[in-house]
Amino acid sequence: MIDSSLGRPVGAGSWTRWSLAPRPCLSSRAVALIAHDGKKAELARFVARFRDRLEGVPIVATSTTGAMLEAAGFTVERVASGPEGGDVQIAARIVEGSIGSVIFFKDPMVDHPHAADIDALLRLCEVYDVPLATNQRTAELIVRGMRAAAEIRATGAASPAGASTWH
Repeated sequence: MIDSSLGRPVGAGSWTRWSLAPRPCLSSRAVALIAHDGKKAELARFVARFRDRLEGVPIVATSTTGAMLEAAGFTVERVASGPEGGDVQIAARIVEGSIGSVIFFKDPMVDHPHAADIDALLRLCEVYDVPLATNQRTAELIVRGMRAAAEIRATGAASPAGASTWH
């Protein structure tokens, strides 16, 4: 049985049931921003477009992506580059519960020597129910959801049914 204090899966065998234990606010946990080399310009345009929504949100990024974000004026906690274990470091943060969402602009047209690390990161997003975007439209939904969650908390408004993990 796995610890369910952060809404983690519990159970054994071929099925899993989900714990409904409360988790830390999505809007108060860090967002991981990752981009493969062929997608860094796309991520740069995305963060520029949503700068107002990302300011004040803790950001964790792989090394080169983090350098790009710092150059754009963001405060970033940088981990190793993806091929040097950065994807695994972010995956570990998901397990710890300190990452609330992942925006990963991955390049599907290029083979990556660290594909196993990428797969592990994506799998842990699924296992730990962490919102994951691998394209701009989904990333926009996550960023807008983070803002909506913060506004709900600030106003004390009731959360929409089923949205307990977003506030």
